[in-house]
Amino acid sequence: MNKNEIYKIYTECFPKLLANFETFFEQLGLDNNPSKILFYEDKGYAIYQKNALLLLCVRQDYRRQGIGKKLLEDVEKEIFSEYDKLILGHSTTHYLYPGVPEIPCNSAKEFFTKCGYNFTWDSFDMMLETDNNIWENVSAYDGDDFDFRYRKDDEIAAAKIAGDEISGWGDAYASSDRCLLAIEKSTGEIAGGIVIDEDNPYSLSFPNTGGFGCVGVRERYRKFGLGMKLCKEALKILTELKIKRCFIGYTGLVSWYGKLGAKPCAKYAMGEKSRI
Repeated sequence: MNKNEIYKIYTECFPKLLANFETFFEQLGLDNNPSKILFYEDKGYAIYQKNALLLLCVRQDYRRQGIGKKLLEDVEKEIFSEYDKLILGHSTTHYLYPGVPEIPCNSAKEFFTKCGYNFTWDSFDMMLETDNNIWENVSAYDGDDFDFRYRKDDEIAAAKIAGDEISGWGDAYASSDRCLLAIEKSTGEIAGGIVIDEDNPYSLSFPNTGGFGCVGVRERYRKFGLGMKLCKEALKILTELKIKRCFIGYTGLVSWYGKLGAKPCAKYAMGEKSRI
């Protein structure tokens, strides 16, 4: 099965939450080969990496024939030969969907539950209009002790350390040329950061939509409103770029981002299964 056929089956399975061709292969780690793929003839496939099942697709005409279950069993055999737990949706480095898509897609949660998977929480993607007249009035840090600016090239190492300390986001802070930092003026220390994107993972479903992610503040700098300030600065930049909507992915902080006017646009069931 070639790349075009792989992508075509994906578009049949997830027509309401679509990544473009390049993003699909990049997000799943198929271009640089950290991920593996199992095929069931030309009817479906499973993509997995380390202890994570990243994607399971079966063509519409061949569903309810046991193909999905057979692919899942084959992936479980491979993963449980090395790992004690199988995660649905995301590995430590790659994902297209962080869990099992439920909204706006047809949910496969029942299928995985019948196959012995436990679901512990729901994550969400959220969306807001950059001209909603809400986010500009949200309470946030309003002092003069911090600078908010893009990371400089000579700050890559420090940004990686800060990002890893915040939530394992060091690589994102170090590699993005649109990593916005909060810098304490008196010490020059990085207090927090946010990564801004002019696009989003599902650009075919959400056109003219940018986004931000990896929002975080070091523990000793929390409770000053720096996280919300970083969000507002990111939204100001997206507005200046004339981007109409902002996508916020893979979060459980629905009420917190809701203060900015963001609303859920996708829901994922976060599941796993332990080796017996």
